[in-house]
Amino acid sequence: AVSAVLGFAYVVVLGRGLGAGGAGLVLAAVAVFTILANVSELGADTGLIRMLPLLIAGGRRHDVRSGIEVAVVPPLVASIVAAGALFLFAPQLADVFIRHEGGTEAVRMLRILAPFLPLATLATLALAASRSFGSLGPYVAIQNLGIPLFRLLLTVASISLGLGIVTTALAWSSPLALAAVLSLAVVGRGLVRSRRLQRASTVPPTRRRDVAREFWAFAAPRGVTGALAVTLLWFDVLLVGAFLSTREVGVYASASRYVVAGTFALQALGLAIGPQVSRLLAEQRREEAGDVFRMATCWLMALSWPLYLTMAIFSPVLMGLFGAEFKTGATALTILAVALLVLMGTGNNKIVLLMAGKSSSNLAITGVTLVLNVVLDLWLIPLLGINGAAIGWGVATVVDNVLTTLVLHRMVGLNPFGRGYPIVAGGALLCFGGVGLLVRSALGASYPAVALYLVLAVPPFLALLWHQREVLHLRAFRSMLRPGAGELS
Repeated sequence: AVSAVLGFAYVVVLGRGLGAGGAGLVLAAVAVFTILANVSELGADTGLIRMLPLLIAGGRRHDVRSGIEVAVVPPLVASIVAAGALFLFAPQLADVFIRHEGGTEAVRMLRILAPFLPLATLATLALAASRSFGSLGPYVAIQNLGIPLFRLLLTVASISLGLGIVTTALAWSSPLALAAVLSLAVVGRGLVRSRRLQRASTVPPTRRRDVAREFWAFAAPRGVTGALAVTLLWFDVLLVGAFLSTREVGVYASASRYVVAGTFALQALGLAIGPQVSRLLAEQRREEAGDVFRMATCWLMALSWPLYLTMAIFSPVLMGLFGAEFKTGATALTILAVALLVLMGTGNNKIVLLMAGKSSSNLAITGVTLVLNVVLDLWLIPLLGINGAAIGWGVATVVDNVLTTLVLHRMVGLNPFGRGYPIVAGGALLCFGGVGLLVRSALGASYPAVALYLVLAVPPFLALLWHQREVLHLRAFRSMLRPGAGELS
């Protein structure tokens, strides 16, 4: 949640300090960097999260170090190659995707970001390994708190001192260097602890080539899927830049960052249940894995549906926080928020599908939805502007998650629909959707209307959750929030 607030605050600072055009310029460069960074990871982060718990559960502690080594080297090489390509082809990328009168600024930003690609890869993989050792603390401290906090502070300093838009890009990327150093220290400590436990392992070590074959058989399809997924998330921003202008990029990217900021619950619960589902399925405890998935989906909806219903109904007020010129993105925000209701309503279905070893199925689904999104964007953006981009992304997201849920049910026998599902869904739609529409129709989209809406909507929803606390397993959720809490139960 703190990470989501810091990320949102970063975009507000960009919008208020640089205007829609300047914010769009920075966010377009960030989109290029983010796509290349995720492509360079080759799926090794998810591979580590799945494989290391399997090795430990199978008594193969001798293979843990080899598993990390075979996972890190290829992505590191790929990220160095990507950094070189980004530096060399920055003018061509800027010419296609970042339409801005100061073209040299876009090129300089891309070249400043390039050296940080290997550092981002190292940090991501090291933190994935640390999560596999059973600790979320380092990931939260570095990825969810440290990086966004330093980005925000450095960006505020850069804009306040008038250091220029290129320095603002450096403020975004420089925390990755510190994150890489700290992350490597964390995973080194985990390897030391793992080595101490190797003495209790009765399984002899596996040849490195066999460990590599086992790892990349899962991670390679996941790498392609990850590249497609992050392209699905960011490519519409670049297409807006290609067809429209950096000002429109700034407005649309701000609306989409609102939506991403609301996914904090999806990310948090995904971090928690991923290694557990992998272990439970490896131990043939399918029913328990399904219970974890369904319980987490209810919690996810209880945390996220109120946010997205609020975004959908009061989008003009929320977009106005970035500045008056950003209010043109209100309709786009409403469209995106409605699509996110479907995404949250299907839970961490992709993580569960991956932990079940179905990375090829996930790849096929993501490929289909990416093609659908690009086709819709190419058709709708010239006709409808940023609203067309929102429709394309929204339709693709709905199709993606419906297909993933159907495949997960058919191939693995798991689904997100538990006893608490209709309680949370119905309560959120009534308390936030129904009340929100009534308040807006009576008072319009204004700050007093939002305040009244929250007063009327929040108490009855919380009362409903408390009344159904046994069905929703809220005691288990509360136990998760304690420091040192164990696995979901």
